[in-house]
Amino acid sequence: MTPFESAVRGSLEGSRGGRTPVHYRDQVSDRATPLSGTQLVIATDRSRLSATFGRRRLLGYPLRLVRGPLIHPVTARLSNPLARRLVEGVQTHGSAGHGAHEYYVAQDLRRVATLSGSWEGEPIGVLAPVTPAPQFGFSSTPQIPSLTRVTTFIDRPGA
Repeated sequence: MTPFESAVRGSLEGSRGGRTPVHYRDQVSDRATPLSGTQLVIATDRSRLSATFGRRRLLGYPLRLVRGPLIHPVTARLSNPLARRLVEGVQTHGSAGHGAHEYYVAQDLRRVATLSGSWEGEPIGVLAPVTPAPQFGFSSTPQIPSLTRVTTFIDRPGA
């Protein structure tokens, strides 16, 4: 098991007890390099990731119609019953903890064709179906490795 797999597994096991550990992410906003419409490289001090994206998944075609004023928390609430039926484990809104509520509005879905990378110098492993489904938060991820373009809204109490 790679260090990356160990860290993820530890986070997942910890979250099953009702507490989700916080991971302070590396700052990647200035280091994500789109190579083309189908490739992406992300490099940080501790990690490197290279991915190529395949064809748009069937669900990605109608998601491409979600634009402008449709990118709104109301869309997330209204689309939740359909999203739950189409993609096992996926929900478009739910509790973000501490009284906050989170909304996801997806706008595209593409298959991940290839993926390679490292975490602190160790390889992250091979691309594989996401099984079992992650057991953290209120939503999950498609079983087929995919890239989802999504806008997230968070309503915080008192904000």
